[in-house]
Amino acid sequence: MRETIKEEWQAKLAIIVFIVLTVWWVVSPSFQGAESKRFFGDFPSIYAVMALLGGVWGVSISRKWGGKKSVMGKVLIMFSLGLFSQVFGQLAYAYLSFYKHVEVPYPSIGDIGYFGSVPLYIYGVVLLARASGVKVGLKSFENKIQAVLSP
Repeated sequence: MRETIKEEWQAKLAIIVFIVLTVWWVVSPSFQGAESKRFFGDFPSIYAVMALLGGVWGVSISRKWGGKKSVMGKVLIMFSLGLFSQVFGQLAYAYLSFYKHVEVPYPSIGDIGYFGSVPLYIYGVVLLARASGVKVGLKSFENKIQAVLSP
């Protein structure tokens, strides 16, 4: 009973954040004043909130799937860690551009988060394939060529 209440609360929170961001996306172009530019210039840094909520929610759900002890739990943890990496990258870029007022160099500290999410997502997909029973055979020459060329 308690877990269903928690799940309902999490779903309602996700819907509320989605609605707030959608309203911002629709309404923000109509504001042109200096004060509103400051608010709407900083507001995109809140984009990281959705990834943060998704990461926290994913870790929470992974516990129901066995956490680090099960393959599906590991999948959810890897995807959540990928989201946390995205949060780091987003906040680093937002800090440099909106608060330090510098043009963000490439590469910068934020790229650690963005690039770091890629191996986490790839590992999560590999684990997901393993959990669903996918077997990849690279014994034949044709399969090796497809594995190299398809990505």
